[in-house]
Amino acid sequence: MISNTFTFSRKKVFWLFSFLLLATLSCGEKKEEERKKDWISNEVNRQIEEFIIERKAECMEGILKTAEAEVDSIISQKDLFGNIMNKDIPEKPIKPEYIPLDSNALKNHKVEKVLD
Repeated sequence: MISNTFTFSRKKVFWLFSFLLLATLSCGEKKEEERKKDWISNEVNRQIEEFIIERKAECMEGILKTAEAEVDSIISQKDLFGNIMNKDIPEKPIKPEYIPLDSNALKNHKVEKVLD
């Protein structure tokens, strides 16, 4: 009795396999779309991070240039650089003349006691 109610025709088998094939392909496409979305989001995040790093470097360069200009203007206003460069530098002291000592004079020299 079971065989009478549960018969397969070629049409039914074809439609069953077609349905299964479409279902598996559609699942594969969803996974592929998810992979693409993940890849795209990772690439976008990477590019955003690179942009942030580049922007920070540009900002730091701008800050340093502004700071240098400010320091230069302060120095030129107070003329600190001119004072440092034009400051009178004392001359070297003159060395005393070298007088060679006679070793015999030192032998004959007597030291007098100052304190008793």
